[in-house]
Amino acid sequence: MVSKEESLIYNLLTNKIDLNSFYKEYPVNLNENRDYFYRKLLESINLKDLDKIEVYLDIEEYLHDDEYIKNKLDRIYKELITKDWISYSFLERLLNSIEISVKNKKYFSEILNINKFDKNDTNNIETFMVPIWKKCLWDLYKIGIDKKL
Repeated sequence: MVSKEESLIYNLLTNKIDLNSFYKEYPVNLNENRDYFYRKLLESINLKDLDKIEVYLDIEEYLHDDEYIKNKLDRIYKELITKDWISYSFLERLLNSIEISVKNKKYFSEILNINKFDKNDTNNIETFMVPIWKKCLWDLYKIGIDKKL
C-alpha cells in the first residue's frame, strides 16, 4: 500500500475526510473496482501481514454494509481465527467483528480452545487470553439467551 493510500484510508476511518472526498482522491476508481480492498485483503492474508489485514478489514467494513460483503467478511473472520500466526490482539479484534448468533456459536467455542502459550507462561495467558475467553463466554451466554427467546 502506498503512503497516500494509507493516509486516505486513515483519514476516512478517523472522520478527517468524508466519503466523497475519499472516493475522489483515492488513486483507484473504487466505484468501478468494488472488490479492490477485498482482493488486497486476500493478498495480505496470503502474506500473513496482520497490519494490512486489519486496515483492509477496517476499510471493507466501513465502505460496504451490504449482505454480500458481510458474508464474505464473515468467512474471512472465521478463517483467520484458525490461523496459528494470528496475534491475540488481532484475535480479539476478530472476535469483536463476529456477529453474535447461533450460526456463529462454534467460532466462539473454537476461540475458547485456543492457547498458543507455553505452559510456564501463565502471566501472558492471564494478560491476553482471559479477557478474550471472558468475551467468548459472554457471547455464548447471549446466544443461549437469544435462542430461548
